[in-house]
Amino acid sequence: MRVRSNLPRALLRLIVSVSLLPACADGDDAASERLEGATYRVPVPESLSAWATYPVEEVELEREGRRVEISYPFPRWLIGESEKVLLEGVYSDGAEGFEVTADQGSGTCTHTGSRLVCTETLPGLEVDREKARERMLDAGLAAEEIEQRLQVTRVFESDPIGILEFELAL
Repeated sequence: MRVRSNLPRALLRLIVSVSLLPACADGDDAASERLEGATYRVPVPESLSAWATYPVEEVELEREGRRVEISYPFPRWLIGESEKVLLEGVYSDGAEGFEVTADQGSGTCTHTGSRLVCTETLPGLEVDREKARERMLDAGLAAEEIEQRLQVTRVFESDPIGILEFELAL
């Protein structure tokens, strides 16, 4: 038997994928999942695009009913310090995506296939370029790459917009 839905395919996949997360041990309508392989990308001019994507160590996705929480450590190469971002939102039937808020700002998350993309504006993050440089030196990056990534940091510092992307485990 085929079930029809008026929900857009992308949101239906999001609802299905979020609902397929493992249930909590106590049996309630809540689940949590840790995901690897995420990236954070800063929209920059084409000349800097090769240096504008940063690895994100781990993303934790939690849900309870329609409430969704996405938490991740913000890339230290970009801002210099360790800071955790916790995005919180509620998805609704019929929506293409959902709005999220964080202590540092806000954004919108959308879902395509198994990929979740959150476009964020995070003016509450403090940028320390010198510490960002130190982090990249410690990681063994070449001088040219460090200089290019620091230009990305300058772009982010003046316009703190970025895109978190990761694959959902279905």
